[in-house]
Amino acid sequence: MTITAVLGLILNLVASALFIRTDIAHDAFGHGSIGIRIVFIIALVYSSILLMHHTKTTIHSIVIPRLGDGTILTSHPFIYYCICTAFSLPVIFLKRFVDMNLYFILANIAEMLVLATVIYFFVKDMKDTGFNPEKKLQWFVKDFWETIHGFATWIVIFWIGPFICAISKYLKDTKQSTIMNVVYSSSALAFIVNFAIPLLGHFHFYGICDEELITGFYDEKYAMTTVGHVGVLINALVTNAGYIFLASNELTQLFHKNESLFVKLWSYLTIILLNCLLLTYFEGRNELYFEIVGNISYLFFSLILPPILYLKAFKFREIWGFISVFFLVFAVALSCCIIYVHIIE
Repeated sequence: MTITAVLGLILNLVASALFIRTDIAHDAFGHGSIGIRIVFIIALVYSSILLMHHTKTTIHSIVIPRLGDGTILTSHPFIYYCICTAFSLPVIFLKRFVDMNLYFILANIAEMLVLATVIYFFVKDMKDTGFNPEKKLQWFVKDFWETIHGFATWIVIFWIGPFICAISKYLKDTKQSTIMNVVYSSSALAFIVNFAIPLLGHFHFYGICDEELITGFYDEKYAMTTVGHVGVLINALVTNAGYIFLASNELTQLFHKNESLFVKLWSYLTIILLNCLLLTYFEGRNELYFEIVGNISYLFFSLILPPILYLKAFKFREIWGFISVFFLVFAVALSCCIIYVHIIE
């Protein structure tokens, strides 16, 4: 896990550097390529669907142990659409991504709640049973495809290039070096928090659960389990609101030159309705097709496109040209492996 986390961080830092150096922000957030915009919208919609599905799972984890499975919160899927829509509705009144400062504060609080939960159970286990009492801990994963799955998880966590470019033009200093410093500091913080949560959780379950959904495996009799669920739920809702904001903004600029409230509302409702419609089919075998399309769009935009545009713009000038070639080959190979992992799963 440590190796895949570090390599995932390095991959995203290199991709972000190429992303910023080639000014892909002009194509994705200005008035550039329609194709790039569409790929970006697909990646955002796919990410939003996953978070809405995760919201449903988390609400089940909170409600069912306390109220049973027959309540409106668990028996009617429509309620999840309403919750996600209501939480993201205020974004249509925002002019810029950076205006989501209250959402960012909520997201940070939610992360701290989840981190506090895993620390609590880690310390409790150390006091009750000691470290690795049943000798189940695995320091190294020998399964190649499981390692690839780890890569996929960390690449998603560190996918900040598009978001940094979305706010870069609102920074006081918009030089590339300044934007890269923001990338470095944001990535370092994301690495520390998001690495600590699965690592401490791993020392609780010793690899017998999926660290992405780790709060769903803690004993429900403890109040801290509910705290962790609430943190996960808030984080999912906040992140989903950010994805919807960016997706609706891209859709607005794709078809309209003005950004009136009516046009923004139309784009927002279109994205929300599309998400809800697709989520109704996000079950069983259909989930595989969603994952393939979503991952192809996401991997293309986050890993493959940056080196392609860099080589197109600068050819082999300086060391970054050669880095782009090796990075492109590695990104294509890794993307194929990640898609294959989703297929065999």
